[in-house]
Order: sequence, then structure tokens, then C-alpha cells
Amino acid sequence: MASVRATRSVSVGDSARSSHVGLRRVSIVRFTATPSGLSASGGKVRLQAVVHGATKCRFSSARTLKGLPSTKGCTSGRASVSIKLPKNTTSSTKTYGFDLTASGAGGTSTTRRVIVVEHAPNRAAVAPVITTQPTSQTVGGGAYATFTAAASGNPTPSVQWQVFADGGSTWVNIAGATSTSYAFTASTTGNGYEYRAVFTNAAGSATTNAATLTVATLVRSSPFQSGYIAYAPTGVFSAVSASWTVPTLTCPPGATTYAAQWPGIGDATSVVQDGTYGNCALGTPSYLAWNDLYGDSSTNPGGEEVVLSSSTYPVSSGDAITASVSISGATWTLSIEDTTKAWTFTFTTPSPTPALNQASAEVIAECPNSALPPSCPSDALADFGAVRFTGATADLNGQAGPITAFSPIALQMTNGSTLLAAPGPLDPEGDFTDTWYAN
Repeated sequence: MASVRATRSVSVGDSARSSHVGLRRVSIVRFTATPSGLSASGGKVRLQAVVHGATKCRFSSARTLKGLPSTKGCTSGRASVSIKLPKNTTSSTKTYGFDLTASGAGGTSTTRRVIVVEHAPNRAAVAPVITTQPTSQTVGGGAYATFTAAASGNPTPSVQWQVFADGGSTWVNIAGATSTSYAFTASTTGNGYEYRAVFTNAAGSATTNAATLTVATLVRSSPFQSGYIAYAPTGVFSAVSASWTVPTLTCPPGATTYAAQWPGIGDATSVVQDGTYGNCALGTPSYLAWNDLYGDSSTNPGGEEVVLSSSTYPVSSGDAITASVSISGATWTLSIEDTTKAWTFTFTTPSPTPALNQASAEVIAECPNSALPPSCPSDALADFGAVRFTGATADLNGQAGPITAFSPIALQMTNGSTLLAAPGPLDPEGDFTDTWYAN
């Protein structure tokens, strides 16, 4: 029995020793890349490994490279492979990761990685040079305007758009406008503004030419009115004002003609307005001031304007006038000031029921006789020459500013194909000239 046990003991010991040798641990003692850094021109790199317990060594890379992957026998404990990296034609550093997977008997394996850096081309710094100039453009109010510019340089230059506002003294950086294209919603407020881009890098800067934005105004025909009108797609206008000089009427002998100037708030069915009025009665001109809550029968029965007393509030051609209309709560305030003759008239009244509309703000030269046919005959509009409106402002939903801020529409007074009066360009401050054409 003792010899049998001895035989079994030797057999078991040999089997265990054989199993341990076949499954011994695989390790990578050292894995290197020589060199570990290359210039932008690329070149050869040698991958070398020292391993324990491995029979196969496989070299690979996530990048597609000639000669990889490559499997080598490494029972000797060593393996190596040489590869060639291509040139770096980009503007930034490229990084290559190389993996070594060492495998042994019984499916055991381990992996290790080395990194090789290929530097970016070493180019000399070059100051920006403008390659694309922004171009001037014309868009409608409320439409998008886009200016585009480009520049070369090393390193790649940054960009900053600037604006030169009409009447300003310096170019001003536009917050957030730091890409090669600058897009924004155009408003008549910005008509005539200039835009440019400044490109900058470590070697210097370059500035584009200035491009001008023209914001075209929509023009419509009106049978009685000439000037500008801004509409409120949502919300209401609560104030409007303007200043002007009372124009001198030219009255042919025996003519009876009319011309009025006013700011107002309303729409086609009702309007709150005040201003000045000129009348040629049988060839003799006269002038007066008036106000009107058209649509409110309690203040103007029959729809006629309320004329101010010419003895208390006299008006002459050449007088400097400022008129305004506003509503606060449920109270309308109409005010006219003749700074030449040093008088001011103010009228307040509760808003009627139903309330008057507040859908538009208007600054108008008008053919005002309500007894006229559906359009103003050319011989009914008094020859007022030209009237210069200044400082036309409005308040929409609590936002006050020049009427240009509310995308106004130009109204031309026409009778069929005959132009009777028309406004000139509206500048950012709310100034324009309205001219009589009814020859």
C-alpha cells in the first residue's frame, strides 16, 4: 500500500507542475516608441517590446497606417516593428496611439499603449490679409441683413465686427459679433449705418472696407395723406409727437385749397390727432391750430376737427410747432405748442366707450376737407411747397423711440396716377421732408 501511495503522489505533482507552466501570467515589461516625437515631416518610428510569458505580440493603431497591424512571435521575450508616419499637413499637432497586445498559452493576454506626437508645421507668424470684403446691401425693414468678410493669416486671426452709426463719432464693437458673418434683423433705425470687420492675430491686424446698410421703406398710396405711419402688429401705441415749421401756402387767385400737418394715433376708423391747418380761401391764405378725436362723437359731433381760437392761439406761416398725442390709463392728452408765438394748448379728455383704436402712430401732411370725394383732387390740395418734420417719436408697448424704430411705411398722396405729395427719406432721428407735387 505504501508504494502505491508514492506512485500517486509523484503523478499528481507532475500534472500540477505542467498545468502551472502552461497558464503562467503574461506581462509586458517594457513597450517603447523611438522616437516618441516627430516633426511635421513625419518619418520612421520603431516600436519595441520586452515581454514575459507571451508567444504572440500584435502591434496595432487606431489610425490607418501602412504595416499595421503586425503580429510577431515573441517567445524569446522580445518583439519589434518599424513603421513610417506620413507628413502632418494640418495646422495642429497630431497624436498617434500604438497598442501592443501580448498573448500566451491558454488565451491569457495583456495590452499596453505608447503615444507618438507629430508636431504641426512650424510656419512663421503672418499678419492678417483681407481676402473677402463686406458688401453694402439694401433690405426691407424687419428682414435679415448679413455682412460677410474673411482674412488669411497665421495663426488664424480672430474677428470683431464694428458699427458706425449715423451721427456717431467712433466705430463701436458689436457685442458677440465675432464670426466671419454678422447677421441681424434690420430696422429703419439703422438706415445708413456702416459696418466693418477687424481681423487680429499675434502678428498684427487688418480692417475691411466699410459696408453701408440701406433699409428700404415700404411705400403705399393714400387718397388723402402723405408721410409716415407705423403699425402695431401686437400691442398698442400710447404716444406720438413731432415738430415742424408751418409751411407757407401758395394760393392762386380765386383758389380754395387746403393742407394740414399733424401727428396722431389710431387706424382707418378712428384717430386722435392735433396740428396746424392752412386754407386758401379765394386766393388768400390763413392758418390755424386744431385737434380732433375722430370717432368720438362727444368731442367732435359730425366728425369735424375742433379749431382753436385764432385770437388766443394765433398761427402764421413760419411758426415753429410741436404737437403730441398720448394716452395714460383712460385719459387722452393732446398738446400743441407754438414756440414762435410762445403759447401752449393742452386738452385732456376721458377715452370714449368704445375706446378709440391705438393700432398706428402717424406723422402726416393731409388734404383735410371731409366733403371731398374718395380721393383728393389735385386742385383741392393747397400748394404747401415742402414741410420739414423733425423728431417724430412714438411709444409702443412702453418702448419709446424715434418712429424709425417701429418699421414705418411711407404714404404717398395720389389721385389715380397723379402724385400729389410724397415724403422724402426718413432718417434715424425721425426727420423727413414732405413735398407737394400737385402741379
